[in-house]
Amino acid sequence: MSESEYVVNCQNVSKDYKIWRDSSSRLKAPIWALFRRAFDNGKDDNPYYSTFSALKDVSFQLKRGESIGIIGRNGSGKSTLLQILAGTLQPTRGSASTQGRVAALLELGSGFNPEFSGRENIYLYASILGFSRKSINEKLQEIIDFSELETFIDQPLKTYSSGMTIRLAFSVRIHLDPEILIIDEALAVGDFYFVQKCTRFIREFIKDKTLVLVTHDLSSVQNLCERCIWLKDGEVMYDGPPKGAVEKYLAYYHAASNRHQVESESTGKSVKRVALESKDHDKQFHDQREEEALAQRANQWEVLLLDEPAESFGTGEGSIVECRLEDTQGRRLVGVVGGEIVRFVIIAQASTEIDQPILGFNLKDRHGQYIFGENTFLANRDQGLSLKPEQKISATFEFRMPILHPGEYAFTAALAKGTQETHAQIEWVHEALVIRSESPVTHQGLCGIPMHKIITETL
Repeated sequence: MSESEYVVNCQNVSKDYKIWRDSSSRLKAPIWALFRRAFDNGKDDNPYYSTFSALKDVSFQLKRGESIGIIGRNGSGKSTLLQILAGTLQPTRGSASTQGRVAALLELGSGFNPEFSGRENIYLYASILGFSRKSINEKLQEIIDFSELETFIDQPLKTYSSGMTIRLAFSVRIHLDPEILIIDEALAVGDFYFVQKCTRFIREFIKDKTLVLVTHDLSSVQNLCERCIWLKDGEVMYDGPPKGAVEKYLAYYHAASNRHQVESESTGKSVKRVALESKDHDKQFHDQREEEALAQRANQWEVLLLDEPAESFGTGEGSIVECRLEDTQGRRLVGVVGGEIVRFVIIAQASTEIDQPILGFNLKDRHGQYIFGENTFLANRDQGLSLKPEQKISATFEFRMPILHPGEYAFTAALAKGTQETHAQIEWVHEALVIRSESPVTHQGLCGIPMHKIITETL
C-alpha cells in the first residue's frame, strides 16, 4: 500500500531530551563541544548533560476510518507521541505526517486564551484553523448547545472549571469537521453525562474517520479502538488487537507486582495483602450501607439520581415512565451493598397500539461500555402481548449485583417492538438511572462475581 493511502504515517519516530547537570551547564555545554571539535579528542559524550529518549523508533500507519489506542504507564512516551502527531512537537529522528484536518485535545485548555470569553475562544480557535467568520457563525449555536455552557459562554475562560473547559474544548474541536481526532486523556475530567455524550459522538465519528486515543482506561481502548499500541519506556511493546494489548500489559505489570518491583519503584514500600471474609449474601435492607454487618462488603452502591431527565431517541409510540432499583421485598433502594439480589424495574406507557412490546436494559460504565443487560423477549415470546393507547407495562429483572471497579455507572432502559433480531426502538433512554460504585476491593477483569462461600482445606 502506498504511503498516500495513510492519513497518519509515523515512521521510526524518536524524541530525545537533554537532562542538564545544573543551571550553568547550558552555557558550558556548547563551549565544551567547540573544544572537542577543535582538538578532536574522540569523546562523544558531553559531560554537562545526559540524553533521555522519550520515544525510540516508533512506527505505525492509519487509514481513514481506523481507530488506535495507545496505552502505557506514566512516562512511557504516550503524550510525546501525540504532540508529534498534532504538530506541536518535532521528532529528533524519523518522521510523522497526517493528511486531513486534525483536531487535538491534548492539555486542558490548550489553544484557548484564558482572558477571552468562551464565545471569543470559539472564534479564535476556529479562525486559526482557517474558518471564516460566516462559517463559524453557522456552527456557533451547535457548539454551544453540545457544550451545555449557554449560561457561561460569555464569561472569561479563566472563571471556568476544568470540566467546563474540556466541555468547550471538545465541542469546538469536533464541530469543526475534523478528519483525524487526537485525544489525550481529555475526557478524564468530564462529568458522567458529558462523557457519555462524547463517547456516543466518538462511536459515530470512527465509522468513517480516524481516532488516536491515549488513555489509562483500558476498557475505553477495548470499547472504542480496533487496534492498540502498548508503549513502555518509549518503545513499542505490542501493536495489534486491543484485547491482546490489554492482556499483555496487565500480565507484565501483574508479574512485576508479584515481585514487588512496581510498588518498590513508585512508593518504596512493600505490598500487604489482606484476605477478606465472605459474608452472607442473602440479607437485604432498604439501604444496606447502613447495616453494620454489611459495611465491609465488596461494593458500596449509591443511587445518584432517580427519574432524572436523560437523552433518548425512538419512534415516539410510547415512553419510559419510570426506572428504579428495588430489593426483593419491593422497597425502593437508595443505597446498595454489592453482591445481594436486587430488582431493576422499568415502567413504560404506550401512546398508540403496540404489538409485541419488549422492555430491556443495559448497565454501562462512564465510557459507554456495556457490562451486562437483558430484555423480556424470550420470556414473553409465547404470550402474544400487545398494548392499547395509554396502557402501561412493567418489567422486573431480578439479579445479583456484580462487583465493579469504583466509578459511576448508568442503566440504559429501552422500550421496543418486534423480535429479538428485528425490532424498532420506541424509546431508548441513555441514562435512565445512575449509580456509583465505591469498591475497596480490586479485581481482575471488567467485573467480579460475588462468592457465596470460599473454603480452604488442607488434605
